[in-house]
Amino acid sequence: MKDKYKVCSLFAGIGGIDLAFQQAGFEIVWANELDSDACKTYRYNFQNTVLTEGDIRKINADDIPDFYILTAGFPCQSFSVCGNRKGFADERGNLFFEIMRIVDAKKPKIIFLENVANLTEHDNGKTFNRIHNELSDRDYYIRYLIADACNYGIPQHRTRTYIVAFKDFDMCNKFQFPKEQPLKKHIFDIIDRSVKADKNFYLNENSVQYQKMKNAITDENQIYRFSDYGIQKSKDEISFTLKANMGTWYNRVPIIKDNFGIRTITPQECLALQGFPKSFDFPDIPIKSMYKQCGNTVVVPVVKKYCKTNERSRYIQMKFEKITIKNFRNFENVNIDLSNKNIFFGLNDVGKTNFLYALRYVFDKDIRKQNLTESDFHNKQYDKPIEIIITIDISDIHNSDCQKLRAQLKGALLSKHNKVYIKLFAEYNKTEMIALPILSWGGEMDHLYEMKQRGYLYEIDYVFNTIYIDSYVDLNTLFKKNVSQIIRNEKEEDRDTLEKIQNTVNELNEHISELSGIKEFEGRLTPEYKKFHDEGISVSIKSEIAIKGLYSNVIPYIKQDDDDNLYPTAGEGRKKLLAYSIYDILSDDTSESKINIFLIEEPENHLHKSMQIALSQILFNDQKYTYLFVTTHSPFVLYEMDNVNLVRIYNQKKTNSKSVFYKVPDDFEKNRKMLNRCLSEAIFANKVLLVEGPSEYILFNKVLSVIHPFYESDGIYILPVDGVGFEKYISILGRLEIFNAIKTDNDLRSVKNKNTFSVLGFSRCNNIVGKNILPTEQINENNVTAKRKLYNTNIKILDDIRNNCHIFLSKVDLENDLDEAIHDRLSTLLCVDEPVEYLQKLKHYNMVELVGKLTDEDCVAIYNHYNFACLKEVSE
Repeated sequence: MKDKYKVCSLFAGIGGIDLAFQQAGFEIVWANELDSDACKTYRYNFQNTVLTEGDIRKINADDIPDFYILTAGFPCQSFSVCGNRKGFADERGNLFFEIMRIVDAKKPKIIFLENVANLTEHDNGKTFNRIHNELSDRDYYIRYLIADACNYGIPQHRTRTYIVAFKDFDMCNKFQFPKEQPLKKHIFDIIDRSVKADKNFYLNENSVQYQKMKNAITDENQIYRFSDYGIQKSKDEISFTLKANMGTWYNRVPIIKDNFGIRTITPQECLALQGFPKSFDFPDIPIKSMYKQCGNTVVVPVVKKYCKTNERSRYIQMKFEKITIKNFRNFENVNIDLSNKNIFFGLNDVGKTNFLYALRYVFDKDIRKQNLTESDFHNKQYDKPIEIIITIDISDIHNSDCQKLRAQLKGALLSKHNKVYIKLFAEYNKTEMIALPILSWGGEMDHLYEMKQRGYLYEIDYVFNTIYIDSYVDLNTLFKKNVSQIIRNEKEEDRDTLEKIQNTVNELNEHISELSGIKEFEGRLTPEYKKFHDEGISVSIKSEIAIKGLYSNVIPYIKQDDDDNLYPTAGEGRKKLLAYSIYDILSDDTSESKINIFLIEEPENHLHKSMQIALSQILFNDQKYTYLFVTTHSPFVLYEMDNVNLVRIYNQKKTNSKSVFYKVPDDFEKNRKMLNRCLSEAIFANKVLLVEGPSEYILFNKVLSVIHPFYESDGIYILPVDGVGFEKYISILGRLEIFNAIKTDNDLRSVKNKNTFSVLGFSRCNNIVGKNILPTEQINENNVTAKRKLYNTNIKILDDIRNNCHIFLSKVDLENDLDEAIHDRLSTLLCVDEPVEYLQKLKHYNMVELVGKLTDEDCVAIYNHYNFACLKEVSE
């Protein structure tokens, strides 16, 4: 029987969301609604669900039973185009924080929220950002979509914002919004015009409304309505949005012409247009309430698609959580947080490969059977043991990988245990000059069970399959080693083919035996033999070619689609891609019985940039690579990264490492490459200078190339954040302990409906620092003089921010600051009296012209000027 996850429903209404989740196999264990008529309808249709009627603000979270998913179609009037649009200033908008109160108390794994389409735009995006931040601050990973019901099979224009938040990033990574589908049903596939409705729904033929509508109905296959703008006609046989204010009778209730007259559609027909089944009905409540409830609910099939399309995303999956490495090679004692997709990066010889080998000694039988030698001990400290401890979360008992691991652990794991600890322990034997690895595991770190061993196989080898892909993988060796496993002849027709092969081999042997040289040799050998012992026999020479090595000479070739010729796989890049293809096939063969772990070393070797990016898309999007550990020096391999753990390994006296989980923000999902391209370059640096845009990059690159010609090879990187903003980069770089400095403009911005200007540059600095240390009062002017005055008035605070936070605010902007530093030279080089105006006219183009004319002396002057101290910050 399908597992039923428990759902708590807030602002349940008549149960549209609940019905969708119930149809998808979930169990609604508790619901809350304030409207008494809606509660009557809910109880009428959900007789087995506990519904608490009343104000959510009076609900004690402790009274709510435990649940897995929280759903809430929270009040939308405060955000709706049709409502007052006060947002959180409206009492109904503030009810969102009641959801957060219950989230804090119950900590659900998944949160499903539904609201109006305008939610993301309300208050210039501040409302949605607040919702996003409230969820993010509680460590939820958020996905959202604005979707119209007519794009998902329902003939109603109903555009809503759907927000899905996950406590686990792997679940978020697996979540997919349902794909749009062509509309196959139209209004009158749902509403039957041949069935007469109750007389109360027909317009009185003597009424003004009837005469207006009669004259307006020019197409009986469309749907109409009265509105503040007159009579409206729908398009493409798709209904208008059903709204809560339909309860004011003719106002906004869709109107049709059926076989019996002109009428409003009935509440039951409204339910049908919302995707409710015919079995869902109203109790004895006022018709106005019925219409209101129809307008307040959701389109059931759309929500159901969210559930059904993403059943796999419900599962937390098995999750790699942490690794501790002691006294192994580069690592004296390190603790690193892990995830299911991990990227290890850093300079050469800091221990990236050794990190993979720590994992291999635990999970890979082929490397473990070689034992550990003296060179595996950190600084040859033989008196200390090597310890490698890996923590894995298996809290989702329904996930197949968790089940495989639990089944193999048996008595070493109790049902209450949600984590598995796997430990490798090895002590150096001075007599044997090796260290034998001893593996143990269990559900409690202080009480582990030693693994049973058969030959060189441990219990762990029956549940994990480690696929290690070397940076210089040998295609031919890989193919020959696994050819018998890859190529199987198990079909009935193969028996006939194999028999033909055997007959052909027999014929070949006979033909070889008939060769003249063979016969001549037989004729000479028999007499010589008879000299020693004449016993009436002769010597016969026969060929015995056999098909023992049927695939020993099978070789992969490349064949283009429109060409019958075969081409050898000679190029190293092509060989590497073929090798990855073979590894994929091998992993498929074991995926049902074992847990595949991919350990990939420097996949970029021998691959062109475009192929590295293509490989990146496969590694980070293909579900086959669920458990992935990659070392790389290439930013191109990271272009498609999302929901990954970035692990920076570096050496400051001793090898250390820092990790940070990275998820592409929702607002950059469609522009992932733009964000990842800059970030993937920056994380390989030791120092990063973040600048506003390309003009800063062009100038600073020129200056540093003169002052510090090899600045890039020394680990200094200039990152223009144009279109992204500073905060997203600062967070990642800071947690990876990559030094970063910021150069930003002293911007001012006009305040809407006022003759004042906000100090945007100061506010940006405050946001980055995390506290308001610069004044944010609005000023009355927006010009160069006002900006300089603002800067000079606060120069002491700004210098402190430079020294302590590495944030360098321009006095005005790049061009004006540069003009202050070398005005006369700019005028001379550009042949203009107003160089600032000239540079700002065509910023990118004219800056390129300028840097082509700058001398080394000019670059030194810029470098040493107060306005460009950020350059010294990263280069000295």
